[in-house]
Amino acid sequence: MDATFHDHNHITYFACCVRDSRGQFIQAQTKWQRTNITVLEGEAVVLLETLHFADSNRWDRVVFKSNSSTLVQAISSLGHGDSEFYVIVSSTIYQLSLHSNFEMKLVRRQANMVAHTLTRAACSWTSHCIFYSYPSCIKHFLDFSLVIIVISIPLYTLCHHTSKCYSILFWPSPLLSSFPRENNPTCGAKIRQSMWGFLEISS
Repeated sequence: MDATFHDHNHITYFACCVRDSRGQFIQAQTKWQRTNITVLEGEAVVLLETLHFADSNRWDRVVFKSNSSTLVQAISSLGHGDSEFYVIVSSTIYQLSLHSNFEMKLVRRQANMVAHTLTRAACSWTSHCIFYSYPSCIKHFLDFSLVIIVISIPLYTLCHHTSKCYSILFWPSPLLSSFPRENNPTCGAKIRQSMWGFLEISS
């Protein structure tokens, strides 16, 4: 999920892309509205919109992914304050509390290119669109982009072990031939087992 802002005409564009545990496209949604909000508020709004989108579709076991570290930290720390941003965050925390199988994760900007591309294209569409097949503008990213922490895809896994966690990259099959076959299957197995079957909402 992502948001894009046009200061000149005060329009904010929102988008999310939903994929299953194998990385296959399920649905996408874009919205735009004339509003004067900050970048942080926009990132919080798109998360809340995506939560409502998942809830309306009765999806269970969903991972929401954002490249906004401030937003993810505010959600995970149950942050509170007097600003409009924290008002939206409080609503989001409440919505997450209603769904025990909903999770929030931080991803790098490069891993959020599908949603980012959708926000850029949203200006060409009506103010609210739902896609049941993927738009042509994101086909390239769905086929070939690097996906970070995509769960339960039986592809070659590169693992880097730190003192606290595993950093795991799953590469699409067209790229596999360029990598050596040595790997550490233990890291990938642990992640896939603990997160099996979750939907991914991001790039």
